[in-house]
Amino acid sequence: MNGSELSRRFWEEKVLPLLRRAYPIVESEAAAGVLGMGSDASGLDDELSREHHWGPRCNILLSDHLHELCPELESFLQQQAGNEFLGCAIYHNKHNRCGITVETVGEFFRDMIGREEVPAELADWFALTEADLFHVTRGQVFQDGPGELTRRRQAFAYYPEPIWRKKLADWCVFITGHGVYNINRARLRADWPTASIYLGVALKRVLEIGHLLNRTYAPYNKWLFRSFSRLPAFCPAVVPLIEQISASPDWEAKCLDLIHINVAINDELRRQGLTRIYYPTIGSPEITEAWLYFLYDAAVELYRSIAEPLIRGRFNDVEKWEEVVKEVILDPDWKAGFPDLEPDG
Repeated sequence: MNGSELSRRFWEEKVLPLLRRAYPIVESEAAAGVLGMGSDASGLDDELSREHHWGPRCNILLSDHLHELCPELESFLQQQAGNEFLGCAIYHNKHNRCGITVETVGEFFRDMIGREEVPAELADWFALTEADLFHVTRGQVFQDGPGELTRRRQAFAYYPEPIWRKKLADWCVFITGHGVYNINRARLRADWPTASIYLGVALKRVLEIGHLLNRTYAPYNKWLFRSFSRLPAFCPAVVPLIEQISASPDWEAKCLDLIHINVAINDELRRQGLTRIYYPTIGSPEITEAWLYFLYDAAVELYRSIAEPLIRGRFNDVEKWEEVVKEVILDPDWKAGFPDLEPDG
């Protein structure tokens, strides 16, 4: 049983009956699910996920006009739910939304992404971190009485077209400048630490552009490859190359495989009608300048399809996690979420 299945049973068998008995009028004003951060919210948890902050979880979001009720309801449900469910310990933590939490829909969006509604101006999308957009639009929803959570999730479902094109262009630039070009130069200098740094950056950007090409938000680093592997466009043909690059000790072969991935990116951009082909159409990929820079040309074509002021924008990459982890570890009881770190008594 994964985390979302366990938490659905927790909601249906424990939390919802408590809510109906003590606060019957709240049910129609509440959304509930596994919401926010965490591998269980993303449906990506596995056996290793159980080593920390994993267990029965129910995040309740009330209509905004019920904000004063949230602390009272949260306290009541936490006290009445007990310490475990189906043999799994219940760990409550407001910061990372473990156990039972109660807040309003507006508070949830404001805390996770800094705003309650979709930006009115295109440039304001730059302030929103992609991993956090992934979190607020994913997660299992058990019920949404007023429908407000669903409405806002749909509104934030994906980037507007000009912002999407801008991000595709930026990532073509990053994959070129931080990818095979510098990996190859480090290889020729036998500078393996630098080559390794650039390889990690390049693979991250490839995994992210795969999500862009499928018009779906990319998760944070830990789940990037697993999520990428499930996407239908572009990604199936590239997964074997990524696995080969990661396993091979041959740095020249890594560079050639990265060029093949860049070719696949340009092919997919053309298939979607976004750019034309810019790599050489005669001969096979090789580590020469003609094969190193062609995604720059694709980026230029994408930039020219959007308003000039957007080109200068920069996407925020500071995740909500950076704030949450500080709040968690500053709590004297933070190790309670890590069973292997808890004292024996």
